[in-house]
Amino acid sequence: MNLKPQGVVATATQYFQSLYSPNVLSDVLLEELEMSDDERSWSVTLSALLPLSKEESEIAMNPIVQVLGKPPQRRRVYKVFTIDDHTATVKSMKIRQPS
Repeated sequence: MNLKPQGVVATATQYFQSLYSPNVLSDVLLEELEMSDDERSWSVTLSALLPLSKEESEIAMNPIVQVLGKPPQRRRVYKVFTIDDHTATVKSMKIRQPS
């Protein structure tokens, strides 16, 4: 099939968004895109902002945190997708820790 880079990124992005409820992910960014050495698959790293977890929200609402002027923030998550170049399907999704 020999996918074009734009198609690979679109496939990964659509898959990523399909895993979450509508409007949960925001600010989805392309971080990395790489074709495998054997040219059979693509590795796509995407990041997005997620709402704070319940525990993170409770910490953010702590009076001490508020006095220090640290507003609640969303957290950025990073995912690495492997896309098959011939079938245009997502073969895997892994968590990537920011370095």
